[in-house]
Amino acid sequence: KQWYQRRVRGVLKICLVALIIAICSGSSGGNDHENVNNSDGHEEAGHHISIVHLNFEHVRPPLILVLWVLLAVGVKVLYHSVEKFAKFCPESCVLIIFGYLAGLVLESVTPGEEPLISFDSTVFFLFLLPPIVLDAGWCMPPRHFFDNVGLILAFAIFGTVINSFGIGLGLHYLIQAGAINV
Repeated sequence: KQWYQRRVRGVLKICLVALIIAICSGSSGGNDHENVNNSDGHEEAGHHISIVHLNFEHVRPPLILVLWVLLAVGVKVLYHSVEKFAKFCPESCVLIIFGYLAGLVLESVTPGEEPLISFDSTVFFLFLLPPIVLDAGWCMPPRHFFDNVGLILAFAIFGTVINSFGIGLGLHYLIQAGAINV
């Protein structure tokens, strides 16, 4: 359990440092030209290269999600470090309560305005599903995986083949029937 907590703390520190560097580097506002007074008192256009520019409107949804996921990881680490609390309340319950409180905070920050983030399939598949899958894979004991590796491979291979043919044939027949225009 201690190696898990040390690893998560290390990842949190790296993410925090990367976030601080990105925010500080992007604080120039993207202005590559500044007026500089030379020794004669005349203004000259000075040039500098902006290495990192943070366009907050472009990165707002993933940034907010990453911050909330990092907070959830912190809650998870805190949950596992307090053993008395873990005896009477399951981890999933704590994370559900945290998610509810996070939603309340996001809603209260922008009452009546456009929400800071909207939940759609893109947000789910790009930002929320990968940490869930990686956490499930990371926490699964290797023995359980290797005991069921044949069944896992069968579902992966045959399920992919069956879905590919099913979707391909279904789309082919829908196009032939005129239900879908290409």
